[in-house]
Amino acid sequence: MDLRPLLGVAVLVVEDHPDTRELLTMVLGQAGALVTAVGTARDALASARILLPDVVTVDLSLTDGEDGYWLLERIRALPSPKPIIALAFTAHASDADRARALGAGFDAYVRKPSDPNELVERITRLVGS
Repeated sequence: MDLRPLLGVAVLVVEDHPDTRELLTMVLGQAGALVTAVGTARDALASARILLPDVVTVDLSLTDGEDGYWLLERIRALPSPKPIIALAFTAHASDADRARALGAGFDAYVRKPSDPNELVERITRLVGS
């Protein structure tokens, strides 16, 4: 079993709740990811323009006036040499919410609260495919 399955993977965490953002940063970092964490969609877009991360995890309900769908649309429009994998990590837990997120272009959907290791496993599968 690989103890650092995300070694060298650049992950942008977009989460407006500081405790959750800190937990995700810690868990993904322990898995080897190079983590940048921000609390707003606008900060995420600015970071994504500079970093061009491999993966972005997005809370769909952000408190800065823009939501995860707004952010995804803009991240998808960035000129990037490779596709940026986008994962919705959200408390929106209905099947309709999941369908909307995947239909909007997110590559995966993880409900929270969930085991943070599930997020590591999902990202590992996404970057490996």
